[in-house]
Amino acid sequence: MSSGADSDESMSHNAALNHCTKGRSPSLWATTLPRCRRSLFSGVRAESTADHLRRLMRDLRYPERIVAGESSCCLRAASSTRGKPSSILGDYSATLFWRDPDGYLALAVQFWVWRNGRIGASGLLDPKVIRDDRDGVSYSLRNEPPEIEVDGTKERDATNGS
Repeated sequence: MSSGADSDESMSHNAALNHCTKGRSPSLWATTLPRCRRSLFSGVRAESTADHLRRLMRDLRYPERIVAGESSCCLRAASSTRGKPSSILGDYSATLFWRDPDGYLALAVQFWVWRNGRIGASGLLDPKVIRDDRDGVSYSLRNEPPEIEVDGTKERDATNGS
């Protein structure tokens, strides 16, 4: 899978972001985008992996559906990375929610973004919650315990994960 800044997938993710933000600078989002107040989930909830969420986002064509106007977005959080180590990934870290016409959460993404509005880091929106409207299940990212190295091999630290 190509995840570079010029890939078709990256272009569709940037188009979805631009549709939501109407091309405004990230510094204006806090005052120009609707704020998300709470998360309303419909159906069954399940935990999943980051790879599964990315695959669902592609398979369900969420970026294209967003551009087509199937859902509305709201800003959950945005903060400047100025002066922080994460500033190499983008000028801002942001979380957006997209809701279906009934107001239920369809997709929640976190991403890094540059001042010019282009998605930073991988060039892709990173799904944290996604509803599979084929079966009604809302999948959320499973928090994996951190990897630690023991005798030259990586393992999951089951004692210090959340």
